[in-house]
Amino acid sequence: MACEPGLLPANRADDAVPNFRVQCYAVVLFPVRCERCGCSAQRSALWLPPMHEMRDDGDQSAEDVWHVSNECRLLHEVTWIQGAARSRLREWQPNLRIAPRPSDGARLWINHCEHCSAPVWGTTSLDGSPAALWMHGAGDALVEVMPVPEPLVATALSWTVGDLPDKVLDAIAAEAAREAASIAP
Repeated sequence: MACEPGLLPANRADDAVPNFRVQCYAVVLFPVRCERCGCSAQRSALWLPPMHEMRDDGDQSAEDVWHVSNECRLLHEVTWIQGAARSRLREWQPNLRIAPRPSDGARLWINHCEHCSAPVWGTTSLDGSPAALWMHGAGDALVEVMPVPEPLVATALSWTVGDLPDKVLDAIAAEAAREAASIAP
């Protein structure tokens, strides 16, 4: 996915203080087991390529100071997504909506089980291993990646630093190439 570095407008209609922005990103979907009904469900995360911009932890000053990151990030606990990206994500993922986290009530964007409508907080993959392991190559055959060649501005409480498994990066590159070929004259 080829993204050009550069600042994006930080316009927002509410008091959310975004801490990530990027010109393109990918939605990564991976299967987990619903803790309520035991059925297969999907969890999603937002993958940011190198050259995304981020605000330092605790930088809530009046100044709009952003830093370019040379690392990839996978955003997990997202509390706010700017309007256009939020609309696209809801279109692709109708079971993605806000729910209060059981441990502290933080309101997060989370997938809900398509079978029982429970928030999918669990991190257990279908084969019983921790879902986070796919980040390091386990189970990456089950990962679905949807590249999004549009800007994203979001607020996340947690993220994983590091690259995705090669198989997932190859899928992102292939999808970007297909998209570029479809719009070429």
